[in-house]
Amino acid sequence: MTTFYRKERTDIFNRRFSVPSRLSNAWTLKSRTVFEAKQKIKAVTVLKKKITCYVQGANILLQGLSRPITILEQDIADLLKLTKPNDIVCQVLKQICKDHTNSSSSSILISGCVKNNFAKSKDYPGHKLCVEVKTRKPFFNPFGSGEENEYFLVGTLNDTDCSLITYFGKTNEELICRVNFFGSQAETPN
Repeated sequence: MTTFYRKERTDIFNRRFSVPSRLSNAWTLKSRTVFEAKQKIKAVTVLKKKITCYVQGANILLQGLSRPITILEQDIADLLKLTKPNDIVCQVLKQICKDHTNSSSSSILISGCVKNNFAKSKDYPGHKLCVEVKTRKPFFNPFGSGEENEYFLVGTLNDTDCSLITYFGKTNEELICRVNFFGSQAETPN
């Protein structure tokens, strides 16, 4: 299992999570979606070719080549380490990461960290969340900017990908609250 930390904007957090009621005494997930990239489709131009990247589950489908290519999320970390300037897959992945670093508004990636560095991001308002990811593994962004190491997941992270979701509160709060969802390992609230 891998731990993944992310700070979510208030409007998105409020769409996805329900505040505790007096009866339940627990935060709950409103749907299956925990985190979601802003886009499901992204076009990039590399090696003079326009490639369209489609999110398919946790993978990326590349169209615009002689044949479609599927990139598995689990292989992305290794592909980003390769130094093959003429390899279209490597160049597409590097461009997707660079584009996200410049602006996440058109990204097919979910950004976060694999260690708790919320103390370093107090200037950025939001709601602090931590998930224990069962089988997916975030990959490192080699083009990240800033002090913290940035990691990515592709597309959408659903509750079925998680064994545990913890809510640490808003930017300046220090809470530790389990989030209930179907199949979670969170204790039943009193």
